[in-house]
Amino acid sequence: MTSASGSVPATPNPDSAGLCPYLTADSVETFNGERVDSVLLDANSQPPACFFTDTAGNVAVSVWVHHAESSSIAVELVNRAAPLSNTAPAADPSGWVGGRFGGDEGAGYAVSKGAVAVLVTTTQPQSVKAQRIAVAVINELGL
Repeated sequence: MTSASGSVPATPNPDSAGLCPYLTADSVETFNGERVDSVLLDANSQPPACFFTDTAGNVAVSVWVHHAESSSIAVELVNRAAPLSNTAPAADPSGWVGGRFGGDEGAGYAVSKGAVAVLVTTTQPQSVKAQRIAVAVINELGL
């Protein structure tokens, strides 16, 4: 999403169908353990934020990679997605830091390194599923 200089951008929203340029639907199915019916994008983010829907058409997995203007903005995005004050620490892959959470309402894994934030949510209760997706995205993009 576009934002004013130095501000925390709004959370992306799915607005068009497409292919995620850094994560395949097959990979998401493997990592998340749930069939992907379609892929939606928010092309206002670069790279696009990707949303993978289940067979009922609901977003089952969301992935947002944000290249912020500063490390403080990246940390703020992570803290908004997985507040460090009430989530477990996340530190995978090495050098990335943030938070993770999981439960009946779904799970998330949000980490930053420098000015880059990677935020993943899933409707599955285990945060390890979101973590596997985040690590795959970081590796795929060479972050």
